[in-house]
Amino acid sequence: MPKNKYGLDREVGADVRRQLRQEAGFGCVKCGFAIGDYHHIDPLFVDAKKHDPSRMAFLCKQCHGKFHGGFLSAETIWEAKANPKARRQGFSLEEFDFPSHTMKVHLGSLLFVDCENIIMIEGDPVIAVRPPKEPGEPLLISAKLVDVDGIVRMWIDDNVWMANVDNWDVEATGGRIVFRDAPGRIRISVSNRDRELDFERLNINSSGHHLQFDKKSGFIMSTRWGEEFTLGQATFEKFRTGILLEGPILALGADAQPGAGAETSSASVNGNVRTQERMREIFQAKLHHYGMAYMAAPDFGGREPSTFTNAVVVVR
Repeated sequence: MPKNKYGLDREVGADVRRQLRQEAGFGCVKCGFAIGDYHHIDPLFVDAKKHDPSRMAFLCKQCHGKFHGGFLSAETIWEAKANPKARRQGFSLEEFDFPSHTMKVHLGSLLFVDCENIIMIEGDPVIAVRPPKEPGEPLLISAKLVDVDGIVRMWIDDNVWMANVDNWDVEATGGRIVFRDAPGRIRISVSNRDRELDFERLNINSSGHHLQFDKKSGFIMSTRWGEEFTLGQATFEKFRTGILLEGPILALGADAQPGAGAETSSASVNGNVRTQERMREIFQAKLHHYGMAYMAAPDFGGREPSTFTNAVVVVR
């Protein structure tokens, strides 16, 4: 790693980098874009004796290049550092790079190929893919990721991702965006390598239901009625909706399109519910919540509730 004339390494320490991201709202102080560098304002790195965050700023690649190209002044950077763009607008932002066809979305150990709604919870698409606006343009992804604490950590609006400035830390580097709410504690980790969207780790709420998944543990959804659904490695291809929770119904692979298929390694619903009586109580609570009539003998698919309950699974 190159050093300057005072022997200062160009690599900025993690604590200083995080401090600069936090004060900037996780985006360039000038324009709010989230991928950038840690710039020495005065003195410049060549004359700096230490990495002093009070004399540095987080700049996106373009603004950093503008400064060194003579198109952005130190005075403007100082002014932006005092009143960062992301802090003023409430979020930093950047854009994902996606193909114009054949979208692949990973949720931990789950893979969704050409599914319009990756997850649909009570009519709300948590993660959704839409066709391009014009031929040859990229497919469009939208999402709203709400933390278990009720904070919207990240939005995706037609491929533009936005990070809430109320996060504790957001770091975008090496093709990955990492959201932390404390040192060493990752809430969301998502990458955009090879033009695929890969949620490596996610811990969110949707309509009172808790969804958590990562590469190691698979997918776990706990409903607000006390049910628990787990799914190991799985692939869903060409379904209108990959995972659907609507009223009392949980469906994996809903509304198949031509050529649809699904493969699952392991899955279970309500492994924590040990009796038919308790399962009926949960089921009737769901029916009552949705204003549905009493069902004297709900169909559990011919299985005990400790295995599968009111679930529709498509496996080919």
